[in-house]
Amino acid sequence: MRRGHQHGRLRDDDTLSAVSSQVHAGLFITILAWRPQAGSQTVLYSIAVIWGLSDSVWIVQINGKEEAAFSNFRLWESVGYIIAYVISPYLRTSSKTYLMATMMVTGMVCYFIVEFRDRSAKKLVELKKKELVYGNGCDNIAFHNVE
Repeated sequence: MRRGHQHGRLRDDDTLSAVSSQVHAGLFITILAWRPQAGSQTVLYSIAVIWGLSDSVWIVQINGKEEAAFSNFRLWESVGYIIAYVISPYLRTSSKTYLMATMMVTGMVCYFIVEFRDRSAKKLVELKKKELVYGNGCDNIAFHNVE
């Protein structure tokens, strides 16, 4: 079930996704700018906790979607783990961070394109329903194909 406003404004889940991606982007910048030193465990643990909280927003957002989207998400998440394991010895941390940031931006753009298309398709179906109900007066719409 989707919640929030649907009349030209961002819905709650879209806002959560956008905020979560901004937090991830901030974490990427932090990881690139931060130079670990002895005694800086607080920064390391803070990055891990914030990363986990932001990632949990994505997991909750995807779990509410259709089964195909959830399966696709889990598939690509697993593929990402495999790729990270394979390339880890060959790339520096900064290179992996840039790669992850690029993939996050690509994923976010694709996510919002899919959400926009889904919303547009639903609006089109609603308009067709309204045309059938109000367009021809008292026609019986029981025999009309709406979708």
